[in-house]
Amino acid sequence: MRLSRSMRSAKDILRDAGVRLPEATRSAVQRAALRLGADIRNTLIITVDVEASPSRQEKDHVARLIWGRFGEHEVGIGRMMDIAERHGVRLTFFVDFCETHLYPGEMETVCREILRRGHDVQIHAHRLRLPKDFFPSRGIPDAPPKLDNFSRDQAGILVSHVLSEAVRCGVRHPVAFRGGGFEFNAEILRAMERHGLRLSFNYHGNHLRQNSASDWRPMFCWPDGVIEIPLGMLPSREGWHIFDFNLFDFADPAAVRRFLSEFFRRAGGHGVLTMCMHSFSFLAADPQKRFFQYAGDRGVQVFEHFLATLPEHIRVITACDLDREIRSGKLRVDRREPYTILQRLGPAPKPAPAKTLATAAAPKMAACNFCGTPRERMEDFGGRAKVRCPRCHSLERQRQFWEVYQRLIRREFDLRGKRVLHIAPSPPVRDALKNICQLVTADARPTGCDLQLDICRMPQIADGSFDAIIAKAVLQHCRDDRAALMEFRRILKPWGRVLLEFSCRVNQETESFSDTTAHYGKVALEKYGVGTFRHYGDRDALRLLQQFFLVKTFHGRDPVTEETGIIFCGIRDPRTGTMGGAS
Repeated sequence: MRLSRSMRSAKDILRDAGVRLPEATRSAVQRAALRLGADIRNTLIITVDVEASPSRQEKDHVARLIWGRFGEHEVGIGRMMDIAERHGVRLTFFVDFCETHLYPGEMETVCREILRRGHDVQIHAHRLRLPKDFFPSRGIPDAPPKLDNFSRDQAGILVSHVLSEAVRCGVRHPVAFRGGGFEFNAEILRAMERHGLRLSFNYHGNHLRQNSASDWRPMFCWPDGVIEIPLGMLPSREGWHIFDFNLFDFADPAAVRRFLSEFFRRAGGHGVLTMCMHSFSFLAADPQKRFFQYAGDRGVQVFEHFLATLPEHIRVITACDLDREIRSGKLRVDRREPYTILQRLGPAPKPAPAKTLATAAAPKMAACNFCGTPRERMEDFGGRAKVRCPRCHSLERQRQFWEVYQRLIRREFDLRGKRVLHIAPSPPVRDALKNICQLVTADARPTGCDLQLDICRMPQIADGSFDAIIAKAVLQHCRDDRAALMEFRRILKPWGRVLLEFSCRVNQETESFSDTTAHYGKVALEKYGVGTFRHYGDRDALRLLQQFFLVKTFHGRDPVTEETGIIFCGIRDPRTGTMGGAS
């Protein structure tokens, strides 16, 4: 990006850049700045995707998911505008105009209120929110679910429709487009150019099939003239750091400063950084109902602090401002990219609940990842301070398990719709699983589960009955752990998973307990065979599991206490007998 002439004074340029120089040097720089005549500050565009998907809330979709109204609380786009206006900032709202047929009057009201308050409205489009007969009724084949695979005709019809809806809702001259889920392809870009949408806000790190630093790009131009403003991202060993309010730790000022410094360094000192939010970014996801709910004002406070501490050398503008500066020649975009780079992109992965926008905010804001209760409200339990959730009664290990399932395990083995045996279930995990899978619960004791059984011998369960088994804090409490693992392997389907969690000491050997009644008592041991038989060492535990399964290890993090724990994932490889192996 190059900067061309502007009417700003050299004095303003130096002040905004924070330059302090000797008088002679200052005069020389002032003369050079007058010749350049440009605003040399780095640029930030804060975008907010405005959506009211019925899948994210059971009722009052616009009121709750866009305005954030829950009783006396309001934490939606109105609150965002309040905060932005206090800091002299204008936001860019990408409104999903595919939803206007669902909420015709309400979406128009949303647009007109945003515009009335002086903020920017641009076009967002979730293809699946359109009526089912949208494309056939217009005489063309029904479009695929994702914009990545649209044909020329399908792209043209879609862009034309959302553009006309935007104009109907009061948006005079839309200039930018963002696909739902950041989906787009060359036909979408060509349709944008034909309809005068000059800015694309679609290039996203989560689309990339591989993580390569070479895929980082500043603002660039596509072959047909559309300007791409990539979402703010930086490569890392783990993937991409995405400048998304609910995927990046905005609660950590040092992390924000590091990101800004590195991004603008890569951009050569004159970059345009795009930040992403959603209208429901201040809400939290209920893992049981998968609906977004009010869970306190922590997100509001984080956003307020972010704007209050934004460095002075960074200016905030809107998409409309950016388009105006490019068309006037103040900003020049010289970098061009061919459509062939789209081959490195794929559909953005469907986020797991822990990585949906509001759910991911919970760990960053130190809240329970089951119900969203903030850390400040946690109760003392078992001699540990602030560890038990007063609402769902979750503890550290349960939250660790749920965090790592949502973040990692679910990507390769989603439990949704599968038949799952949950042994000695903890209520928070049990209740979360009931809504996503065919759950069967079991315990050695009469605790109200579906089955009462001894996991060392389960003749009542046929071979290959379950897709997955979950046994948290179980294996150390059964007499014969090898027999239990053999039974787990027997009742799992080929390539099924057993997810195990138990106390595991690092770099130590497994030790047997002399007092097996210490935890559950004598009656539980004599009547049901339940006691505390051993304390595992991590290496012994891994070797034991590898005799029966392919084994992967995951590290879960409790978002409340930030403690980590190991989750073992055993995979039943049908190609082997009893012996498994490391994976």
